[in-house]
Amino acid sequence: MKVPNIIVQLVHIDGPYKGRIDEFTDEVITIGRDPKCHLAFPKDMNIISRRHAEIRREGNRFKIIDFSTNGTFIRGEVIEEAYLKNGDVIVFSEEGPKVSFLTMVKEAKVESEETLDRPAEEPVAAPAPERPVPPPPRVPKEPPVVVSFTVQYGPSIHTFKQASIKIGSDQRCDFILQEPGIAAFHVEVFYQNGHYWIKDLSGE
Repeated sequence: MKVPNIIVQLVHIDGPYKGRIDEFTDEVITIGRDPKCHLAFPKDMNIISRRHAEIRREGNRFKIIDFSTNGTFIRGEVIEEAYLKNGDVIVFSEEGPKVSFLTMVKEAKVESEETLDRPAEEPVAAPAPERPVPPPPRVPKEPPVVVSFTVQYGPSIHTFKQASIKIGSDQRCDFILQEPGIAAFHVEVFYQNGHYWIKDLSGE
């Protein structure tokens, strides 16, 4: 039997933490100026309430609830509570910080009751080796890095889950800009060694 383990990503696209990605696995994610909040904004950011909002998991869905004075906005509308969809942009107070809401599912294996109740088998003694050989040293595996790019152009917001994206006017680009002065392959944005980089491809 497998139980879904859902990771919530909040990608900061505007505000004091612009460019940062926060990940949470909590059933309730609190947001506000209170330092005890999971996502704590600076204390002097007065447009954000001390307890501004929270995101609650309900099964495989997530609901955001507003507790603030200045409001919380989803898809351009002020809400009291609303269910979130992947890619939704959340704005905390009008003209306040903006984050993009994303989720990732990782399945965790859980032993069945039949396996847990099964009596342990009697161990069988193995003959001792003549010359014990020490096991090779273990090389720790680095955890996989989840890379997300969020690109905003005007009202259009696109999120990419890949290590590199190309931007330009060519249809083969990941993000297409049909604007004067934009080359077929204009720039490449990529993640390497814990940093985001941008590379000019236009040759100009």
